Amino acid sequence: MGIPRFFRFINEQFPHVAKSTSFNSGFKLAVDNLYLDANGILHNCSREIYFSKTPRLARSTNGPVNKETMVFKAITAYIDQLLQYVKPRKVFYIAIDGPAPLAKQSQQRQRRYKAALEKTEDEMQTFDSTCITPGTVFMERVSKFICEYIKKRVASDPQWGAVTVIFSGPDVPGEGEHKIVQYIREQPSSRNDVHCMYGLDADLFMLSLATHCPKFYLLREDQFRTVWNDTLFYTVDIKKLRRGLIEKWGGDDCKSGDSLINDFIFICFMAGNDFLHSLPACHDLSESIDFLMDLRLQTLKCEFITAGPQNYNLGNLTEFLSQLAKSEVQIISGQFYHQNFPNLTLNSSLENPLQPSFGINLAKYRELYYKKANVDHKNIKQVRALCKNYIQGLEWVHYYYHNKPKNWGWYYPYHYSPLVTDLVEYLTTTTKLSRVSTKEIEPIKPFEQLLCVVPPRSKNLLPTFLQGMYTGILKEWFPLEFPIDLEGKTREWEGIGILPFIDIQRIREEYPKGGRNLKRNNFGVNHIFKK
Repeated sequence: MGIPRFFRFINEQFPHVAKSTSFNSGFKLAVDNLYLDANGILHNCSREIYFSKTPRLARSTNGPVNKETMVFKAITAYIDQLLQYVKPRKVFYIAIDGPAPLAKQSQQRQRRYKAALEKTEDEMQTFDSTCITPGTVFMERVSKFICEYIKKRVASDPQWGAVTVIFSGPDVPGEGEHKIVQYIREQPSSRNDVHCMYGLDADLFMLSLATHCPKFYLLREDQFRTVWNDTLFYTVDIKKLRRGLIEKWGGDDCKSGDSLINDFIFICFMAGNDFLHSLPACHDLSESIDFLMDLRLQTLKCEFITAGPQNYNLGNLTEFLSQLAKSEVQIISGQFYHQNFPNLTLNSSLENPLQPSFGINLAKYRELYYKKANVDHKNIKQVRALCKNYIQGLEWVHYYYHNKPKNWGWYYPYHYSPLVTDLVEYLTTTTKLSRVSTKEIEPIKPFEQLLCVVPPRSKNLLPTFLQGMYTGILKEWFPLEFPIDLEGKTREWEGIGILPFIDIQRIREEYPKGGRNLKRNNFGVNHIFKK
């Protein structure tokens, strides 16, 4: 998912980088390689076949009776349509999410558990979208169907036969978009090729920028306009976006465009993403990124926070955060006037409840805010542990967006991020900060991921021998109900589910002996098709 509402931010700040197009209009660009981050296709086709009264995506499926088959045919028909539309010259890469790093699974757990609270029994019986998770029977079937479809199309269709087709299924570890970008990095011709990546996640902006490839486009559906006889798209020119970012925030004397882009990606992490919650001072995405990038330029000039794809400069980060800390009270106080949901922590911290313009008492806010995080604001060790985990999280995420992951087991073990004031205090007094990104921890098996992310209402998606864990000695990790914190959020789906964090080592200790070697629990490899 990446950063919420990021595309809107890009459109507002750099309106010239995205152009409208559609299937009927034709694709105007000559592209070498087309990449599909295909999980969105699976979700869209399933939703339309099972829940739409007049599903557009079913129009080319010849109306089979079995709805699952209808979904599979709608998926492959849409994949085929995208290939015929873009007409890549070299490579067609289709990626479905495989087992994700534990940091991502924490976010997936949140999303699936919250969705389970909202679904009716009727919806669950009709189609439980949680089945679109590696390790399920549904994913095994759809993967086989796509492979067979590709094989037939490569043999029979000139457009398919003219390119190398790569299918990275749900048994290949990694998020789809990250598998795609790692493939791009590994190709000797990547800087000379013209790349086009399809998908809706905001992550695609960050990852395409992180490749620093000069010819890169994103293709994404227009989610707010639909027509019956066509599909509307935006084509985003990443080169123009890169140029816009450098012109706006690079400074007159800066020579290193790559470093500025890496800094932009890094700073966006502070506005919140799939791995770290936003800082309390980064409440509104578009205003936050604008403000943070302006502050970076004023504070660091032509110095940079990042130092290549694997490192960042703690001194420059500390200097940047020190400047941000000076505005923390003002920024948090300003959130009083933008409460879509009552922010009791903020409201209870006002200096004068009758005069909100007087702002907040930061000490009181800090006490109440850290209480939500199960951190004693007076306990220096607890506050420092929160800060340490957040800074290590920035390091892990930076590495993850620029390299093939090594540490699949790290995650941020809190539901809230620290105050900037405490981050600065921690960074100015700590003498050593160990890296977490380069520690070698193997990917998590598909069935283990299912236990981490699948809510109790969907436990039937797991193999029978694992379903008993939901009511056994680990049942406190699988709650049917839990509180959702909406304070400071602009939309209901952004609420933080206060769920217990999964201990993967404990899962493995209690894992039943039988069934470990079921085929669905094994890792696979990319399938390559060439005529």
